[in-house]
Amino acid sequence: MVDTLTEATPQGEGTGRSPPVVPQAGRDYWEDEDRIRDMLQMCFDKGIYPTEIDPVEMIMEEREVRFKLNVSLDEIKVKWLKERTVTVIYKDAARFLPKNIKDDLVRAFEDGWVIGNENLGGNVRRGRVKIEGPGVASYVAKAREVVEFMLAEGQVDIKIGADTYKILLKPWMTRAEFRDLRRRGRERVLGIQRQSSLLPFERKKRSKKAPRVTKEKTSGKKVRKATKYSGKRTKPPKKEAIASIVRGSRAKKKKKKTKEKRRTKKDLRNRSGKLCRKKRCARARRLKIRRRPAKEKKSRQGGGN
Repeated sequence: MVDTLTEATPQGEGTGRSPPVVPQAGRDYWEDEDRIRDMLQMCFDKGIYPTEIDPVEMIMEEREVRFKLNVSLDEIKVKWLKERTVTVIYKDAARFLPKNIKDDLVRAFEDGWVIGNENLGGNVRRGRVKIEGPGVASYVAKAREVVEFMLAEGQVDIKIGADTYKILLKPWMTRAEFRDLRRRGRERVLGIQRQSSLLPFERKKRSKKAPRVTKEKTSGKKVRKATKYSGKRTKPPKKEAIASIVRGSRAKKKKKKTKEKRRTKKDLRNRSGKLCRKKRCARARRLKIRRRPAKEKKSRQGGGN
C-alpha cells in the first residue's frame, strides 16, 4: 500500500477529484491465468509491454491518494517468475566486477552448460539477465527446463583467464525474501535498482498521473488547491527570476572587464617603466663616453703644468 498526500480547497471543492474507479483492479485474474502468462512471456522474452491489464487502482479520498494492488494478478506474476527465473548470486571477487562482466559470466554459463545440452533440446534460446544490485542478478530463462537444470547445478565456478569466479544459483526470491535473507546474514545481497518483477507493469504505472498542487491567493491568504496534472514536471521561471539572472550575468561580465582593464593598465605601466630605465641607461652610457675625452684632456693639462 502506497500513500501520497495532496491538498484540497478549504471547502473540499476543487478540480483534483478522484478519477473513476477502474473495474480491472478488483477483478479476479485467475480466470484468465493462461492469457496473463502468455502476456508475461511476451514481455520478458520479446519486450512487449502488456497494456490491457491494470495492476493497481488509484483512489483519492480528500487529501490522500491510495494505490490498491490487485492480489490475483500479483500472485500469477510471482508464480510465473518462480517457474522461469533464477537468482544469480556473485561470491567473493565476483561481487566487485563491472556490470558487463557480470552479464558475461551468466552468458558464459549459458554457452557452456545450457546451449547445446542434449537433455534440454536443441532449440534453447538465450534468456534475459537483469542486474539487481552489486551482488545479485535475475536470469529469466526461455524454458522451464533450463531453470530446473540451473537450480540442480546450485553452484558454478567459471574460469576467465587466470581468475576463477564463484556463482550461486538459487530460486527466484521476492523483495520480502531478499529482506529476510539480508537480516539472517546468510548472503550479502542487496537490490538497489528496479526489480525485474516490476517490468510488466512499468508502462501502465507511468501513464498514471497524480494531481499537481498549486497555490492561490484568496482574501490575502495563501490557500493550496489541487488541480489536474498538466504533465510538466517543473514550473517555468518567472520574469523577476529571469531578470535577476540576467542582471547577475551582466554584473559578472562587467566585473571581468574591469579586471582585464586593470591588468592591461598595470602591464603598460610596467612596460613603460622598463623602457624608461633602458633609455636612461643608454643615455648615461652615451654621456660617459662623450665626457671621457674631456676628463683626459684636463688630466693631461694638469700634469703638464
